[in-house]
This record gives sequence, C-alpha cells and structure tokens, in this order.
Amino acid sequence: MVFWFFLYLGTVTLWMVGSFSLAKAKGYDTDMMGGLFIFLFLLGFCFPVAPFVFPGFVIFGLKDKTRERKHRH
Repeated sequence: MVFWFFLYLGTVTLWMVGSFSLAKAKGYDTDMMGGLFIFLFLLGFCFPVAPFVFPGFVIFGLKDKTRERKHRH
C-alpha cells in the first residue's frame, strides 16, 4: 500500500512538473503558474482527476504569449 502511494505521488508530481514546464514554454511567468500548480497538486489529493486536467488546460485554455514576441521583430 505504501509503495502505491509513493508511486502515485511521484507520477502526479512528474505530470504536474511537465505541465508547469509547458506553461513556462507558452510564456507564462512562474508566479502565476506556481500558484496554480500548488492549488491543483493539493486538489489532486481530494479529486485524483484534477492533476490530469492541468495539461489540457495549459494546452487548450491558455493563450500562447510567445507568438506576440515573435511578431514584434
């Protein structure tokens, strides 16, 4: 049982860190994404589906801020 708990914790942590890196690549600063990361990580203990929604939110819900920087040149 303890093994599965740590396996779940490690999996969710890596999934969230990957999503956090994706949000940084889209041009969002670490303060905003860090707060959202902590919120969803804690919410994930109550609703295990919540951390898996985060990558979809980042990919489809957040505006890509790097496009604005590319077109300014």
